[in-house]
Amino acid sequence: SLGEAISQLNKPSIALVEGNEIDGGFLIILECTYVLAKPEVKFSLPEVKIGIFPFQVLASLLKVMPQNKAMDLCISGLPFSVDKAIGLGIVHNFWEEKTLNDLVENITLNAPLAISKGFEALKKLPDLKESEKFQYLLHTLNTLKESHDAQEGIKALFEKRKPKWENC
Repeated sequence: SLGEAISQLNKPSIALVEGNEIDGGFLIILECTYVLAKPEVKFSLPEVKIGIFPFQVLASLLKVMPQNKAMDLCISGLPFSVDKAIGLGIVHNFWEEKTLNDLVENITLNAPLAISKGFEALKKLPDLKESEKFQYLLHTLNTLKESHDAQEGIKALFEKRKPKWENC
């Protein structure tokens, strides 16, 4: 599925929601790093109104909110606003040109390799035992410190200039 393909990315993804988000559309947006939505957009999971349950959407909702709130959305079937979606963690912010431009500019100023390694760690951590997590993160950090991007970032900081990332 497209949601699964997006979840495999090791880089930020941005969903821009212009129209109402119903049913399976949640599978796409919930895999994105950032979701921006027009203020008039409505969200809903009406499957229960026809005898179906949004099982796959539930799994994705659990990545961004507590289970009682996720279940409420799935069993009520009621539409909700962008404001509520922001409060639940589904939507990051309202979609305005300035918001999008600021977000993209901020992301692209940062080290792509560091961001990619962060995504890799985020995906790997749930599979590790508690006793393995600290060691894994420390090893990943030490490896990253040896990269060209880390060296360039530190050098640029001391030279008071913007870094020139190798892994763009």
